[in-house]
Amino acid sequence: MKGYDDFFIVKKESSFDFCDFKFLARAVSTDSNRFFLQFIYCEKEGDHFVMVATDGFRMHLLRPAKPELYGIQEGYYQILTNTAKEIIFAHCDESIPYRTDGYIDHGQFPDYKKVMPNGTVRDTLKDICFSKKGNDVRSLVSFAKKLDSNLSMDINKLYDLAPFEWNVDFYESELKAVNFTCKNKQAVIMPMNEA
Repeated sequence: MKGYDDFFIVKKESSFDFCDFKFLARAVSTDSNRFFLQFIYCEKEGDHFVMVATDGFRMHLLRPAKPELYGIQEGYYQILTNTAKEIIFAHCDESIPYRTDGYIDHGQFPDYKKVMPNGTVRDTLKDICFSKKGNDVRSLVSFAKKLDSNLSMDINKLYDLAPFEWNVDFYESELKAVNFTCKNKQAVIMPMNEA
C-alpha cells in the first residue's frame, strides 16, 4: 500500500493489551486542519518504545509491554481501522501524501517532552477510575475537588481514561496540565480556564 511500509494488527480476542492500544488511539486528532496530529509518533526511550498521540488538548502515551509481538518500530503510525474488535496500525514511509498537493512534514508533530508537566506537585489522587458504567460519580467528584476553582475539564476526556485506575498529579502553578499515570500508560490533559 503506497505510503506505508509495515502494518500491525491488535485484536481484542487475542491480545492482552488491546485496551492499552485503544487508550492510545483515543487521543489521535480527527481535525482535518491539523493533519500532522492524525498520526502516532513512536520513538525509543531507553530499552523501550514510547508511542504518543495528541489532539492538541490532551496527550496519551503508551509504552507497549511487548512491542516485539507487533514489530513496532520508530517513526509515525496511522490508524487505518479502529473498531471494537481490532485496530490496524500502519507504519508510514517518507512518501505518505499530505492531502493531494505534497508531502507531510513529520517534523510538525509536537515535541511531547516539552508538554510533560513538571514542577511542584500540589496534590495527588491514587487509584482513581473514570467510568460511565454504573453512574459512579465518586471519582469525578474527588477529581473536581482537586482542580483549582477557576478550572474545569472536558468530562469526555476523563471517560476516555476508562477502564484503568490512575494516579493523578496536580501541580502548583495554575493552568498546568494534569498528569495521569497507570503502569505503562500516561495521559496529560490541559484544564480549561473558566475565568
